[in-house]
Amino acid sequence: MVIFVCALYIRHHCLNETREETRIETWKDIFDDPLRAERVDCRHLFSKPTTDEEFYTSSFLEHRRRFNATLNTAKKRQRYMEGHSSEVSSQTRLYYWLSRRPWVKTICEIGFNAGHSTLQWLAASDDVIVYSFDLGEHAYTRPMAAYFSQTFPDRFHFNIGDSLQTVPLFTRYHSDVKCDVLVVDGGHSYEIALGDLINMRALANRNHHVLIFDDYPGRSNYLPGLGHAWNQLRAEGHVVDKYACAEGPIRKRGFVVGYYIINLTLT
Repeated sequence: MVIFVCALYIRHHCLNETREETRIETWKDIFDDPLRAERVDCRHLFSKPTTDEEFYTSSFLEHRRRFNATLNTAKKRQRYMEGHSSEVSSQTRLYYWLSRRPWVKTICEIGFNAGHSTLQWLAASDDVIVYSFDLGEHAYTRPMAAYFSQTFPDRFHFNIGDSLQTVPLFTRYHSDVKCDVLVVDGGHSYEIALGDLINMRALANRNHHVLIFDDYPGRSNYLPGLGHAWNQLRAEGHVVDKYACAEGPIRKRGFVVGYYIINLTLT
């Protein structure tokens, strides 16, 4: 059974509340009744708009300033920068909030890119360890991975290569690693997304975990292969989605929050 501890959050009733929790919308809808994504704007995940200075700690904001300065230098190596999680503001705040839960110690993510999501995880908490998997195809990726290794020694582990190969290989040789939060944000084809979702399940903490699938839902013509992969596993009873949304008036990009059904065989 998957237990979500403080993720089953109801305003003012979670132990050890921190200041940002009082601004978060009631979480019962995330892990009670699934929501129809086309009716949910990700911006409604939080109870009211707040400035970054109100939401984040000063320590986090300083880490973000240093990250941006490093990235500005690294991205000069390449004209184009691939899309990233910081383009969906509610998603980055969700990552920050999750990283600060006392039961979240290990986070595994497919899709490092430039490290925008990794920043949310590592700068939010001194206790979190991140295992990141990425192709490393962009010129700025390796310099940014090196930045995290230097800034957060022993807490950032970078695995470069095709995630369809590196994740199973990592699982084979690191059976002791179990992830409390898993993020699948890799290749955007049906085949890669399906493979990544299947492979990451072996890393999920059986007692409690949250699975986040990025870039779906969204507009029907935006990366349709992702929806096919997620919906197939959901229909087969291998994943459960408890919250889904797309951000903004045009609903182009969004994400799903759910978990794996661990006691079923997934092939």
